[in-house]
Amino acid sequence: MIHLYYKQTCRFSRNVLAEIDRLNIKVKLKDIIAEPEYLTELMDLGGKKQTPFIHDDATDIKMYESADIIAYLQNTNTDSDSSPKNTQFTLHQADAKCA
Repeated sequence: MIHLYYKQTCRFSRNVLAEIDRLNIKVKLKDIIAEPEYLTELMDLGGKKQTPFIHDDATDIKMYESADIIAYLQNTNTDSDSSPKNTQFTLHQADAKCA
């Protein structure tokens, strides 16, 4: 199962959420503002409050950065014929993050 740690107010999180909807995949959503225990989990897994962050417990993949997360979701999604493979996105600036 893929877990997405996010904040509703983070535009990078919203980009990832939109792609999850587009791909129609199941992801465990973990809003770190609404549920403070998810912030603790995020800090334990990634070491930063930055969102978005995913943890795929099937592969133990952990990553920040919306563009990387979107590419990962597209490349690991086998349930959707509409998902492009090996597509690179530029949805964030190197210094931009939601902390």
